[in-house]
Amino acid sequence: MRHIRWQGGSYNFLKEAYGKKGGPLMSFLFVWQTCLQSALVVASGPSGSPQYFRYLVPMNWWETKAVSGLVVIAITALLYRNIRTIGKITVFLWAGVITILLWIIISGFTHQRVAYSPFPAEGESMFTWSFLVLLGNASVKTII
Repeated sequence: MRHIRWQGGSYNFLKEAYGKKGGPLMSFLFVWQTCLQSALVVASGPSGSPQYFRYLVPMNWWETKAVSGLVVIAITALLYRNIRTIGKITVFLWAGVITILLWIIISGFTHQRVAYSPFPAEGESMFTWSFLVLLGNASVKTII
């Protein structure tokens, strides 16, 4: 029975899991995909953050680029740590996301101000103008 070393992360796991024939290919594809994906993941935060920050502080083009650069530096500083520390940061951020989602849901139920009902009256069709307005509004909010 062969002794398998499970150290080294996904690269070694794929190499061992797929054996001598498929292992090197899968490991190479994992590294290739990671090299492409990681740049896109790092770019997604800095590209959107200045747009949200502009709601708080008016910024010109150069200031927007500076905020993007600071976000990249902050992400790098957060990730350049021990894996246990990164795990704690991840749990903290996850708890923040769950808290904000619950806050939005609860405030939606407690501060509901709807002047029309999406449900049809007795004998009416479901597909009325108010339904189309609600559908369009929901579609726009999910895209933005």
